[in-house]
Amino acid sequence: MDVHYLRFLWRTAESHPGETVYVLNDGDDPYRVYGLEASVYRHPRVQSVSHRPGDPVPPEVPPGTPPERILLLTRAGAPPEVAGAEVTGIAYRSEPGYRVMARLTGIEDAGWIRWLDSVDGWSGSSQPRSLYRIGITP
Repeated sequence: MDVHYLRFLWRTAESHPGETVYVLNDGDDPYRVYGLEASVYRHPRVQSVSHRPGDPVPPEVPPGTPPERILLLTRAGAPPEVAGAEVTGIAYRSEPGYRVMARLTGIEDAGWIRWLDSVDGWSGSSQPRSLYRIGITP
């Protein structure tokens, strides 16, 4: 399970007290991990909103919601299109836990980390995901 991703969602919600953070997704709930509902770090103010690529921002997202509170979830390499909105930047990109731990301990460029990256198949798995911030254009 990508607890770094779940922690990111929690911290994002906590940084906006009393306000909802919206996660636009194409049918994949932000708290669904390997087909199961995750309850660790599940924040009550993070709302999953279904969105098909190319469609406008769904009506569940109030007009004027700032980009810090609208996240676009994708497992593709680039963000999907959202009519009437623009991507304002990457908010989170998942990576394997060993890569995160290596960076935290200062050994990110170790040869065995590069070797593990080449053989573990992370980039082709169903786990990697990216969250982009989007702004609704007037």
